[in-house]
Amino acid sequence: MLKTEWKFAQLPPGDLRLGIYLHGSALGRKLAPDRDVLMKYKNGELDWSAFTQLYLEKIQKMWDAKDEAIMTVARFVKDDPRTLWLVCWEKQSNPLCHRHLLLKFLEEKFPSPDKT
Repeated sequence: MLKTEWKFAQLPPGDLRLGIYLHGSALGRKLAPDRDVLMKYKNGELDWSAFTQLYLEKIQKMWDAKDEAIMTVARFVKDDPRTLWLVCWEKQSNPLCHRHLLLKFLEEKFPSPDKT
């Protein structure tokens, strides 16, 4: 199961946390937006729609290439009963965060039984 949360949130015992940001783990860094795209968005050079398109193109390319980072997360979602929390610096209440995009992308690839 996948869920999203703010980086500093207290998570339930036994659940796993994956920081999806530029200074996170190697796996999290690979799944984060590219630095130049993120900075253009933060500086107002890209709007949310353009940022979303570029980020999802990156994730789709990783999926198509069977990149190790996204395949690792995919295997976890498919095979592990624990919850994997995708976390970031943005507050959970902010819908404009790439972790929500990654969650939706993966949920489309692996719909939970109650959503099919």
